[in-house]
Amino acid sequence: MDTFDLLTRELLQLKAQLPDTPFLIGGGMGISLRSEYHDSDRSPRYKRPVPTRSTKDLDVILSAEVIADASQMDRIRDALDDLGYEATTEYFQFARDIGDSGHQVEIDLLTAPPSDEHADAVKQSGIRARPRESEGIHGRVAEEAQSIDRNAIPVDLSAAADRHGFDLEDPTIYIPSSFNYLILKLHAFSDRKDDADADHGRHHAMDIFTTVTDMSKSDWQDAVQHFKEECEEDYLQAAIGIQQRHFADEDDLGILRIQENEVYRRYEAEFYEYLPNVVGDLNELFSGC
Repeated sequence: MDTFDLLTRELLQLKAQLPDTPFLIGGGMGISLRSEYHDSDRSPRYKRPVPTRSTKDLDVILSAEVIADASQMDRIRDALDDLGYEATTEYFQFARDIGDSGHQVEIDLLTAPPSDEHADAVKQSGIRARPRESEGIHGRVAEEAQSIDRNAIPVDLSAAADRHGFDLEDPTIYIPSSFNYLILKLHAFSDRKDDADADHGRHHAMDIFTTVTDMSKSDWQDAVQHFKEECEEDYLQAAIGIQQRHFADEDDLGILRIQENEVYRRYEAEFYEYLPNVVGDLNELFSGC
């Protein structure tokens, strides 16, 4: 079983434990799920889909409503316990070994920032947040995930559930919209561009390239509306600044990091032709506020 199938099975187990708890899957796994299971019309300018990168973790993203709901968070904690996960960073990063395979799966719990209306129900300390009535479970607050539920994309995993022997009433998993992915990845690149241990953000830059080239017409329309309605919010203003500093011109650092990525180099002759359009699309999406 390859890593993607292994993570898909783990995700299905988590879904089986939490059938009524809303969450999204971000990171590299979310991009892989979209590539494998979500059909959408690609722009004719970007004919070759970008091969997805491998990952060993599940980024589970919670909304502001969930992080304020003690019953939901308690269910997540109990589900992780039942599945054999142990906290590696208390209490928002968890891991477990998969049998004798030598593989380890990691789950990171991220959350949108608590909203003002839920402030009294949430205890936040630095990057950590949890319901005041819950113990042993936190979410790592990502300010850039403020509108993470907006235009979330449903991914039907019924075929994967059948293959792995899961009988789920609703095998639908949600991933962030393309525009939310761009926002998340712009922030991730900015945080890691100078970090050698994180490959100077090259895979985050490549995720931005992948997301732009995979956008459908409806993805684009949703992005335009999202930007129009929320561009003055702090989290989006920060993303605009990162895009303008690092992804607005072909000699900007973010675009250079894309070209240094191993996947890009594998298809360099073709992907080089995409770069001007990708830069133009990013400029169009993140300007005009």
